[in-house]
Amino acid sequence: MTQMSSNPYVGLRPFDVEESILFFGRNNQIKELLEKLHHFHFVAVVGSSGCGKSSLLRAGVIPALKAGYLLQNNDQWLIRIMRPGSSPVYNLVKTIYQQEGTPLANTSKDLETKFQEVKEKGARVLLDILEEKLKRENKNFFLLIDQFEELFRYTADHERVTSKDEATDFVNMMLSLCREKELPIYIVITMRSDFLGDCAEFHGLPEALNESLFLVPKPNRVQLKMAIEAPAKLYGGKLNAALKHRLLNEIGGLEDQLPLLQHAMMRIWDHEMEVDRNGELDMEDYTFIGGLRKALSKHADEALATLDKTEFIVAKELFQALTMIDEHGRKIRRPVMLSELLELTGANRKQLLKIVNRFIENQRSFLILNDLPDSEDILIDISHESLIREWNRLDRWMDEEAEAAKLYQRLVNASELHEQGKKDLLAGSELQLALAWKEKWNPKAVWANRYKKGFTAAMAYLDTSEVQWKREKDQEAERLKAEKRSRKRIRSLTFGIGSLVVVAALFIVATFRFQKLNKEITGLNETTERFARERDSAAFMARRERDEALAQLAVIKGANDSIRNIIENSYADMETKTKLGEVAEKLEDAIDQKSERDIRQYNLQMKIKNHSGDPKVILETLNTLNERNRGKLSPEEMVNTFYYLNKTKRSAWDEKLIYTARTTMTALNKAIAERKVYIGPQGTKEKATFEKYLKQLESGTTIQFKKQ
Repeated sequence: MTQMSSNPYVGLRPFDVEESILFFGRNNQIKELLEKLHHFHFVAVVGSSGCGKSSLLRAGVIPALKAGYLLQNNDQWLIRIMRPGSSPVYNLVKTIYQQEGTPLANTSKDLETKFQEVKEKGARVLLDILEEKLKRENKNFFLLIDQFEELFRYTADHERVTSKDEATDFVNMMLSLCREKELPIYIVITMRSDFLGDCAEFHGLPEALNESLFLVPKPNRVQLKMAIEAPAKLYGGKLNAALKHRLLNEIGGLEDQLPLLQHAMMRIWDHEMEVDRNGELDMEDYTFIGGLRKALSKHADEALATLDKTEFIVAKELFQALTMIDEHGRKIRRPVMLSELLELTGANRKQLLKIVNRFIENQRSFLILNDLPDSEDILIDISHESLIREWNRLDRWMDEEAEAAKLYQRLVNASELHEQGKKDLLAGSELQLALAWKEKWNPKAVWANRYKKGFTAAMAYLDTSEVQWKREKDQEAERLKAEKRSRKRIRSLTFGIGSLVVVAALFIVATFRFQKLNKEITGLNETTERFARERDSAAFMARRERDEALAQLAVIKGANDSIRNIIENSYADMETKTKLGEVAEKLEDAIDQKSERDIRQYNLQMKIKNHSGDPKVILETLNTLNERNRGKLSPEEMVNTFYYLNKTKRSAWDEKLIYTARTTMTALNKAIAERKVYIGPQGTKEKATFEKYLKQLESGTTIQFKKQ
């Protein structure tokens, strides 16, 4: 090794070529691979994720080649490693062409020229480059194409015919190179076994795989024991027997055996050397890291805990961008350029790299940075897919991302059908679901176009649907108001006519029995005033609506002019007529106010029934409790507000909404304590119920917002 690490375990990342001294337990597999490579010049190393494919080649086969184990007459090698990445053919040309000692100038312009030449003439151009170099330097050429499955992701990510053509060209060039009999060219690919079926898409690749497939077996107990014990002994460490048996017993049932074992041993070593220091790697160290099943998730959460709230959000968007669920439901990694992540997250370069480094520093190695030649851009990738499977929080993030992508793709499909005249604008629950998606995710084109093109048209379609929905909603509201006014007029008119007919009869009698009529009016007036007082105590805010009620009475008066003419032409005196008019006005006002209270109660029940699970309505309700809005609420409306919040569904509350509720309640409680807001006894009771509910919601979140 060029530099000895202080820890003999590499952690989550694969072993590198210089770390072969730390690579134990795979000697038989290395020999088998070398034999296959000698006979076929092309070998596909296939196995499940976490079985150690990359490490087997980098720290096992390549050092063996350099030691001269493949060809007895020539142990000089030109060894290169590449991944298909986002441009497979270009990366292949760059790997072969940009070599030390190549007589042609290694400039970006020359490389681009050579790339275009390869696209036009094919693998012959690459063979000519290799022939000149290998014969001149008397070397063999070994090419490791690591993570070959990236080729399938490349064709899936790009909705272009050219992407499939480039992938096909890449496979054909690779096969042409290894079939060249005149040159000592050897090629090995590593690939996850669950992608074997995808190879059938490329002509000639299944046949090549059938000839020289090497299926990497899971390590047996003896090999695992060597991987646990040998590195520690090499570095003078002592391993407790109980810990060794515990590791061997637990690792057998895990999917990502080797990366999880290496990561756990790295953490155990660090804890012993830096914290425990009792002279041996033991169960105390094992318990501290969380055991094999939780060590990786705990370590990743520790990195996340060092971030503030804003950085936490960026980190979530970062990892959601670096992962994906493919069309077969497999959760896989997806390398992304730094420039794309900057646009996606809205962070600046310094902020984003700071967050990325939190998941690299202190031997975490959860992310990998790859510099690009002649560019300031950086390719960022997850170091190993075991992080996806073992980090519980990332697993939830990926499910959220997949659901958001599914809703977006559904919106694009609806937009395309609308453009074709096969679908109307969105409405009802379909529209509300789309609006809630937009509100929660605030999608950007750089995010959306990774899943499906058509973001701009889809958002325009959603906006048009929302405008149409609001217009129809306003029209419906106006219609309901008109119906309400009409019903009130009819009710008032009916009541007024009946009342005035009675009054007319009373007027006739009043000519002869004025004193008795005056007593009846006085009693009726007292009854009306008592009813009004009851109304006032039950509905405090009804006073603000009195002007509207008086306007309605004016309409009633106009409709009853003819009857009032009869009254005016009777023999009653002016004092009697005035008192009767006051009685009619008070009765009508009380009836109107009672009707308004009933409507508010009905609206509250309908709101609970239809919107108890709607995050947007919950947010609007919380906003009524803000400082600028709460002064407009009466105690009765405060009661209704908290009553609705107590009836909301837990599933509607996400982390952002819970955080908004907590900050709102903190400000409201302060205002109540300072006697700036009065909510009444019933409001206090409903508020206490909601605060208890809010604590339950907070206890179910993963952030807890650090009690901010």
